[in-house]
Amino acid sequence: MVETKISEKTLWRILKELEFYGLAVKKADGAWGWYLCKRTFSPRDYELMIKHSRHVIFGARTRARFGERDAQDIAHTSAYALLRSYDKGALESDFPEFVGHLKTGYQDLFTLFEEWQKMPEAGKVTHVGGLEPNEVEQEAVENIVRQVGGELAVIITRVRNGIPLEGYCDFCPHKHLTIEE
Repeated sequence: MVETKISEKTLWRILKELEFYGLAVKKADGAWGWYLCKRTFSPRDYELMIKHSRHVIFGARTRARFGERDAQDIAHTSAYALLRSYDKGALESDFPEFVGHLKTGYQDLFTLFEEWQKMPEAGKVTHVGGLEPNEVEQEAVENIVRQVGGELAVIITRVRNGIPLEGYCDFCPHKHLTIEE
């Protein structure tokens, strides 16, 4: 057995959550097995998850960012605004559900937000026309904006087509509801 600094209670809570998402299963011998495959929901759970996902992406608070436009258009026009909002510390307070799903379900995308925050301010401002950046800064800024835009387009398209968001947030239905069938 491996010794960790995580309490046993916390470990069991994490394992139960992984089990809920179909990423882990407790075997008959008591050992846990990991799955790297598609998620499976009951019809009722699926309806709750997709409704929540659509609310996070297309709800009243995010409609100003994402609207009903084409996913590529939404993603590319929103990427810079979301990155700047994250930079100012406003993204998490304005869109806590979205940030929760980014952190837990889209770690590679969230890493781009963290990389963005470490970039020099001059390069970021010039993206919309301002100070003259050096070419390396401008290329790095445009690269991150392009990557974030591409990832957002995929996420938006998936949710529009009925695939629930990956990860979870503090507002996910399963965290607050117990469904008895």
